[in-house]
Amino acid sequence: MEKAAGEFSREEAEIFNAYLMILQDPDLEASISEKIVQSLSNLRIGRTDMYSETIIIQNKTGLHARPAATFVQTASKFKSNITIETETKKGNAKSMLSLLSIGAAKGTSVKISAEGEDEEQAVKALIALIQTKFGED
Repeated sequence: MEKAAGEFSREEAEIFNAYLMILQDPDLEASISEKIVQSLSNLRIGRTDMYSETIIIQNKTGLHARPAATFVQTASKFKSNITIETETKKGNAKSMLSLLSIGAAKGTSVKISAEGEDEEQAVKALIALIQTKFGED
């Protein structure tokens, strides 16, 4: 059976009535408003900052297949979205193809950025990996 325009289902009416009760109780409204604001700030909506560090690729062969695989494996351990970029290219640090397409040779400056709950740990782990020259040298 179709509802007429402006007609509420029983569930919709209950929700509407509960909402009206909240609006009529200033203490309850303030408490709920505070929880909503806190939840939204935890989501970091509109956040433009992310954790980033820049480093020079130091191993002899740069980010070729084996070091790139190690880099991707390390990046994939983290929940954050992670990118790596040079002056001209940017890629997903969790994607082998994306990482190889950047073509970061020895001496290339790369910026590693992450956004998410473990962003700083992710960037620091990848920086440490580059600093150890992927165990190659």
